[in-house]
Amino acid sequence: MSENKVSSLYISQANRMEVTGKLEQAEKLYLKVKEPDLAINMYKKARKYNDMIRLVSTYRKDLLKETHLHLAQQLEMEGSLKEAEQHYTQSQEWNAAVNMYRANDMWDEAIRVAKYNGGINASKQVAYAWASSLGGEAGAKLLTKLGLIEQAIDYAIERRTFDHAFELARSCLKKKVPEVHLKHALHLEDEEHFKEAEEAFIAAGKPKEAIDMYLHQQDWHNAMRVAEQFDPSNISDVLVAQGTDAQEHKDYKRAELFFIDAKKPEKALRMFQDARMWNDAVRVAKLHLPHKMHAVNIARQRAAEGEGGSKDDFLASARMWEDTGDYSRAIDAYLNVTAEHVEGADQLEKIWDKAVQLARMHQKERFVEISADVARRLIQVSRFARAALLYKDGECYKEAIDCFIRVGDWESARNLTRTQAVEYQDYVEKSYHSHLVSSDNAQGCIETGNVTAGLDIFAQRGQWSQVFEVCKKESAAVRGKYAHMYASKLMDDKKPYEALGALAKHGVSLNPKFQDLYKATALVVLGMNMADEVSGGLPLYQKLRHMLFKLVSIARRKNSDMGGMLGEFERLLMVTHFTVLRVVAGAGRQKQLAAKFSIALLRDCGSIPWDKAFMQAGDYCLATQWEGLSYMFYNRFLDISEAIEDQDSSSIENTDFQETSIPSPYNMKLSKEQDKYADEEAEEEVRTKVLAWALDDSIDSDESKEALKVNLEWSELVTKRFKRSLAEWLTEEASGGERQWDDSFELKQASRVE
Repeated sequence: MSENKVSSLYISQANRMEVTGKLEQAEKLYLKVKEPDLAINMYKKARKYNDMIRLVSTYRKDLLKETHLHLAQQLEMEGSLKEAEQHYTQSQEWNAAVNMYRANDMWDEAIRVAKYNGGINASKQVAYAWASSLGGEAGAKLLTKLGLIEQAIDYAIERRTFDHAFELARSCLKKKVPEVHLKHALHLEDEEHFKEAEEAFIAAGKPKEAIDMYLHQQDWHNAMRVAEQFDPSNISDVLVAQGTDAQEHKDYKRAELFFIDAKKPEKALRMFQDARMWNDAVRVAKLHLPHKMHAVNIARQRAAEGEGGSKDDFLASARMWEDTGDYSRAIDAYLNVTAEHVEGADQLEKIWDKAVQLARMHQKERFVEISADVARRLIQVSRFARAALLYKDGECYKEAIDCFIRVGDWESARNLTRTQAVEYQDYVEKSYHSHLVSSDNAQGCIETGNVTAGLDIFAQRGQWSQVFEVCKKESAAVRGKYAHMYASKLMDDKKPYEALGALAKHGVSLNPKFQDLYKATALVVLGMNMADEVSGGLPLYQKLRHMLFKLVSIARRKNSDMGGMLGEFERLLMVTHFTVLRVVAGAGRQKQLAAKFSIALLRDCGSIPWDKAFMQAGDYCLATQWEGLSYMFYNRFLDISEAIEDQDSSSIENTDFQETSIPSPYNMKLSKEQDKYADEEAEEEVRTKVLAWALDDSIDSDESKEALKVNLEWSELVTKRFKRSLAEWLTEEASGGERQWDDSFELKQASRVE
């Protein structure tokens, strides 16, 4: 028997034994076929939980905890609390067992489980929860009964039953009495019973807290009374608090008295300094803090020189320092004058120049620092020329050059680099070029040799005639770059034919980044619709041929495979060349030759849109009266047109072309419906012809297939001749000549191919 049949047999037999109560035999059968889950479920249904746990422990260890927890929850719901407890604890979820007993008001059991599994602290938590559930005195008695005196006291305090808390503390835990007094005092303070709170604070041995309570209430009398009676060391704090309050109310004289009485004269001094009451500050310093007189005088001077002083204050201070010979402080005083104090950059410049002159004459070691500082300040008030000279005097040449540049004084900047800062010559010239670029001075960029920047500016402005006028003197790579740039813009503007004209006229480049545009342009032109073909197809095809030939010619001369794309561009050149010859032949009297080229181009469907290639082949064959081939090609055109409408080419039949070099349209890349080659009228005209031919017995499909085969063989020969000719054309191009296309000659050569 197969393994599955054996398994089914054992399971069915086990089911029968399970029904008859033979659980052990059923278990053996389940385990024999490796189905422990069925055995586990059997014991669960039979409520044989021990056997169930035994199997889970053996075969499903990862589910053991989850199984215990599930059974515990089930047993709890059924009221089997002891059994539920067993499974909760085995699942290491003893807290759940505690909660179960609490929910059933079985607190003794809850405490037992908590103590056994979580220790004494866990049991205390449960006991406290029990007491909370009882509330009031009953809860406290419970905690006392359980020997949790400290917790009972804390519980009583939390419940604001302070009499009971005092009773417990005094009788059982005297060390807690001060703490009960303190908590009672804080409670009384919150209730605004300040006198009772004071007594409680004193009883708790915390007179400082009573003083702070009265200070918070601004009850200065009681605060002082408690301090004098119980904690004299805090008298100073009471006086300071009164002084601070008077200071906040700007009663400075009264505040001073409190600070002095508190023996804190430094607070009075700081108060007067902060209030900018310098006479009083000096008075306090002289009387009580003579060692701080110098610091007070310096602070007074700085304040005058700082945010509160006027221009006259600063200048008077500066002259005073200057008269006393303290030139360093005089310099700082002059520099303290800012635009906030003086209106007009002229006056600021004169004041700051005084600082520079003093540094130059008396503080030479600070001259570089001061001149640089003043220069920075002058820059902020747009005095760049004077700032440049100061930087120059301080030998900060880079900064001086930057200032000259800011005012456009390029000659001064260059003169400085010729004499004292030779190392910055390149910097100045690069800055000048950047200036020309930023100011969009294209002609200036070109005249100073930065041709690329000038061309970029012309390009950004859209002045393409100027771009290509300048490019005449540049390399082919430069011309190719800007031709690509111009063509890209034209493509973005939905002007692909103008883009082709730009590339054909101004040149191409081997830059790999440009190849996608070249190919996209070629495919757009080769894919032009019927209306565009009629209005100007031949000139566009000729321009495309010229552009592609130039690209291939440059690549061959430089031995470049264009990143593997050279073969693709040579193929596009051949397709374009054959297209030109087909149009020229069709416009003349060489209808058969035009038809042959249209058949040859069928091999490159994809480069030429499928619907376009087959419709044109049908048109040219019809013009040659090759109705069988025309019928074949028109039929294929209609199939492809329907596929484009449905966006699905998988159902196109390919029997007629299966053994030819024409690619299969199966899963071809479909054009969008709006990009179809023919309009509805032309397509309907083709459909009418095809329907008529379908009823014409004179059209022989075998004969048409044979004719197609012959024409494709001709296509192979013409392709080989093109490759030989291409090598000759490239040799002529390499010799310095410009390739001149003689399409009449090419048609003669093609007509001789047999």
